[in-house]
Amino acid sequence: MYIDDQTDEQSLLRKVVGVKCDHEKRDHIRTLISRIMKNDIEPPLSTIHYSINFAPVRTVKGENQDCSKEDILWIKLQEKGSTLCFCLCVCYLPPEGSSRWCDPETFFADLLYQVYKYQNEGTVCISGDFNSRIGYNTDFIEGVDRIPSREVIDKTENHYGDLFVDFLVDSNFCVLNDRIGNENNYTCVSKKGKSVVDYVVVPHESIPSVSDFKVNTISDLIDRYNMDVPDKTSDHSILEWKLAVMNEGPNDEPAFETQFKGNKRYDTSKLSTEFLNSEDCVKRISETVNRI
Repeated sequence: MYIDDQTDEQSLLRKVVGVKCDHEKRDHIRTLISRIMKNDIEPPLSTIHYSINFAPVRTVKGENQDCSKEDILWIKLQEKGSTLCFCLCVCYLPPEGSSRWCDPETFFADLLYQVYKYQNEGTVCISGDFNSRIGYNTDFIEGVDRIPSREVIDKTENHYGDLFVDFLVDSNFCVLNDRIGNENNYTCVSKKGKSVVDYVVVPHESIPSVSDFKVNTISDLIDRYNMDVPDKTSDHSILEWKLAVMNEGPNDEPAFETQFKGNKRYDTSKLSTEFLNSEDCVKRISETVNRI
């Protein structure tokens, strides 16, 4: 932290004027996660020749490379000698009123930018605590996207939830909660009540690859494994899902068949913002609308 250095009598209590992230601690945590993923997963990833990278990573000078954000972490699993790649994003959006509060619109804009950046590298999946309650809001475009419906258990909506849904629609992602599996539950259970604020989201075309999704509350896990009840437990549940990842080479056969088909995506970053303002375009759009 940076502390205001004023020494006058009116500044007896020094102000915190800035916060500096402990990059070394963050990198140490990333190293530990990498070791766990390589050695403790069954079968260990190291035995199936995967390399694990955290992307984006710090530069040699200690700067954040490209679009790295403290509350958005990408983990890239790359099969050596193959095009098979899996990009997992883990995020945390602090709640309103938190000392770690950040602008939610900026958060989702940053996340959307990173999705566009990594979606062409392999299968993408995002999970985390978004502190967003989406209620009955649809996370896709009705009448356009062919997505299974959700069985909503948390009917409450909030502002973060509205922004979260906008992000999902813009990115062609959707939540697995309430949609896949038979063991959905509240993801946050505390004295204040129950809510769904933790999510796993995948692209529309990845839905057929998800064979299961479940929400494991801490109390359920304690009972299931007959563990001693600790003095303090997390309010948040553990999300568990199964996602099949496969190569996309020309000789690969699909591992499943489904009625749900992914939407085509187009790179519009190079299009001029004025391309629809010409008189001819406006005329053709009007004619098309009237014809529909």
